[in-house]
Amino acid sequence: MNNFFKFIVRHTAVIVFLILEALAAVLVFRCNDYHRSAYLSSANVVTGTIFRATSSVGRYFGLAEANEALVRQNLELTHEVEALRAALNALPDTLLADTSALGNRYSYRRARAVGITVSKSRNMITIDEGSDAGLRQDMAVVNSEGVVGLVSAVSSHFALVLPLINTSSHLSVKLKGTNHRGQLLWDGGSYRDAILSDIPEHAVVEIGDTVLTSGASAFFPEGLMVGVVNSLEPDRNGGFYDIGVRLAVDFNALYDVQVIECSDADERVGLEASVPDK
Repeated sequence: MNNFFKFIVRHTAVIVFLILEALAAVLVFRCNDYHRSAYLSSANVVTGTIFRATSSVGRYFGLAEANEALVRQNLELTHEVEALRAALNALPDTLLADTSALGNRYSYRRARAVGITVSKSRNMITIDEGSDAGLRQDMAVVNSEGVVGLVSAVSSHFALVLPLINTSSHLSVKLKGTNHRGQLLWDGGSYRDAILSDIPEHAVVEIGDTVLTSGASAFFPEGLMVGVVNSLEPDRNGGFYDIGVRLAVDFNALYDVQVIECSDADERVGLEASVPDK
């Protein structure tokens, strides 16, 4: 304690000076609008710089998670390629010549989501490619996670997409394990959840089962990821399940998408439309 008092006595002049400087600064900023404004402006610049730096650091560390997702996707694609190669090798030579055109049925165009709503009953997505890039109505839209929706209208440079999270959306899907088919609907609730209907009670369904596109649509390739079963209970009317599906796509974080063109979609749609309803 004696040393403390000796320090105070020895540096009394410096301490008094610092106190007076601080008091003068407070009076200047409190009583002078110009100096107060200049101080706040400078403080905002410093704060903004700090936030920008921390945001950059956060994005940098987030790259590890994104890279991990890409690695998993690459691994899954590698397994699928190997399975397809094995299937082709098992085909007789006379059939191999007929498989050369299979890869030309679907073509993909990249686009970006520049506008999206997730809190309305009729949500829509705007993407930054249109008819000038070859887009047209009824093309399927997906991203690396799964199915996004269907192109509903196009202009020269933009297109509107009807997403799965629109109450007007209906998508034919199937359960991966059993191939039972049903309709994927959205009830206007959470943008991460949908409803799978028309699955009979005799079907074997479990929490965690994968839901894929069924191939019944002329616009979506069969087997695209849609979501995972996250709730299951018998329908009140009996005979069918009420199934909740956790959608694979996080629509609130949607950005990069791919638009799929099926070369023979018009032919199939025209043929199916030629059969009269009874």
